[in-house]
Amino acid sequence: YFSFKSDLKKYNLIESYNKISIDPKLSEKYIYFPTWYQPSASTYPFGGNFIEIIDVIKLLAKNKYNFKVYMKEHEDIFNLSSHAWVKGAYTRQNKVYEIISKIKNVSLINLKISESELMDNAIAIATQPSKNSLIALFRNKPVLMFGSSSLFGMQGLFKIENHEDLNITLKKILSENHVDYNKNTKFMDYLSQFSFLTDEMNSFNLDNTKSDYNDLLFILKKLIYSKKI
Repeated sequence: YFSFKSDLKKYNLIESYNKISIDPKLSEKYIYFPTWYQPSASTYPFGGNFIEIIDVIKLLAKNKYNFKVYMKEHEDIFNLSSHAWVKGAYTRQNKVYEIISKIKNVSLINLKISESELMDNAIAIATQPSKNSLIALFRNKPVLMFGSSSLFGMQGLFKIENHEDLNITLKKILSENHVDYNKNTKFMDYLSQFSFLTDEMNSFNLDNTKSDYNDLLFILKKLIYSKKI
């Protein structure tokens, strides 16, 4: 019975999303927000104050440059596999897409549109901590990060906590390219060389995991920026 209710909810969700979603106008200026699957450590605990996607969207939509916000849902929210399907039903309210679509300057994007095309034509990529931030940076796109990430220190990744952060960051992005491929490659080299999993980091729900990341980032920045790259 529970499985049937969850399946029914997901059918209703995807039907609602497909009715509302549109094909993007890639020529207009927009911020691209690819959502991440939930439940996930990327949103809880590492999303911090931005566990809910609607909180990210509302903040982005109020940018002073009046840029559009293109949101594309993570396809696994609608996944038909027995593993993902039931869990994903917990994380989206029945009318969430209708609510989002009514926010000024926000559009839900057709699931068939490619991620790379959406990223490459965007002003910036907004994300909670997920692989999307790394993909965007190596596609030479600046990232607006909502939450805590082990990638802070990479060039072109900006932490966003409020409207002031957002508008200051967008001004910087518009003035010059802040993504440095060489430094970001060096950062990842050091990250792979000097990071390792500890017993304490096996659980993403432990508070000290965040401080472990902060200590690691301090060391990485010291290694990178004390040398000529």
